[in-house]
Amino acid sequence: MLIQLLFTLFIFNFVKLQNNDLNYEFPNESENIFSQTTTQILTNNYTKIYENLLEKISKYCITNKEYEDFYKIKLKPGLISTFFPFLIEVTVKQIGLNELRHCLNLKKQKINFVDKVNEEVEEGEPIKYNNSKLEYFKKKVYRFSEDLVAELKFWPEDIQNANKFLDKKFPVRQLFQLKCEEMGIKNFKILNKKLIDDMFEDLKKMERTIYFKFFDLNLKSSSANFFIPTLNCSDPKYFERLGLEKEF
Repeated sequence: MLIQLLFTLFIFNFVKLQNNDLNYEFPNESENIFSQTTTQILTNNYTKIYENLLEKISKYCITNKEYEDFYKIKLKPGLISTFFPFLIEVTVKQIGLNELRHCLNLKKQKINFVDKVNEEVEEGEPIKYNNSKLEYFKKKVYRFSEDLVAELKFWPEDIQNANKFLDKKFPVRQLFQLKCEEMGIKNFKILNKKLIDDMFEDLKKMERTIYFKFFDLNLKSSSANFFIPTLNCSDPKYFERLGLEKEF
């Protein structure tokens, strides 16, 4: 089993090295099929809204074609599904951080796994806020993002493509938008150390909740199954072979 895993990781990283020729751009959030409904919600019943949006993730089934769309480099869907949770995790973190930056009037940034990010205000001018407060915020961003394994595994374009995939298929961005709305923080100037701590604690809880929804979804959708290696939950024969009743 260990040899098989090491071989899989070797193939994965080898293919990535052969395909490192893309430029990084942030996706257009307007492509998200959920954006028209969730961003206009004004109710205070956030818990119910979160549950409804998370349920959309839980009930989804990723097809083999969608696994290929998720990771543009040509690989078998079953192989893609083995590292799907790791790439989802860092992509969800990037989306969450950028939605947090948006509500603080800061520019979007690529996630940095090994160093602090130079934060900028939306208009492109240098931040003129209290320097110690800014440094503390950057430190919290770094701790939230730090991941040496991800730095070795993924190119920036991997995260770009996964970001586009999530924006198109799932309400991840809207969950973070609602969380920022619930926190009620409108700009960086009002922050203090306690507010920054509370803000990142809430951000981490939301990120973990979303990640585990996708982790379970991948187990259901994955083609990497020893008993039915060519099928996943999008194929009716999947349930026939397992003797299960389709629940979604």
